[in-house]
Amino acid sequence: GRSVGALVGLVLVGLVIQVFVVRGSATQPPTEDELEQARQAVTERKVIEEDGWLSVSKESVGRWILGDGFAAPESDGAWMTSDTARVEFSSPRGKTPIAVSLRLLPNIGPAKPSRTLVVYTSIDDQVLDLRGGTSEVSLALGGEQASMVTLKCDSVESPAEIGAGVDLRPLCIKLLAVEVTYDVG
Repeated sequence: GRSVGALVGLVLVGLVIQVFVVRGSATQPPTEDELEQARQAVTERKVIEEDGWLSVSKESVGRWILGDGFAAPESDGAWMTSDTARVEFSSPRGKTPIAVSLRLLPNIGPAKPSRTLVVYTSIDDQVLDLRGGTSEVSLALGGEQASMVTLKCDSVESPAEIGAGVDLRPLCIKLLAVEVTYDVG
């Protein structure tokens, strides 16, 4: 009797201490130093070092360049779930970006056989009429170390709405990969 009661009492005291310690540390806001370290870590993850196509799938380092307007990355890319989305990346020191290419897959179906997408950078823009299958678009970059590509979709619908499947999420295009071309001179 007594030993069981003592054991239960000790377990309860341990749980109360554990909850208090965990809650106490979780309720304190991060310090300015911690926030700056987090910002720096995210900035470093947005640097595109490698040549060739960089996947933006959930397992790829490329997922860090996805900005507002994209859903969480999946096994093969990330869906644009808003009428506007951004891809944000940086170039390594000493490299000048001159172009960026995007590999895209449109959300189309019987009720929406094509999709219009406007893609632009600080110095270039293109209007795409996507009708199915994978497409690629290349845009000039202005040489800035930090670059942004903005995508604007004519509309977002679920595959279920347009007769292309059962997915109920509003989708525009799936971004599969990005490639940055650097000036070799």
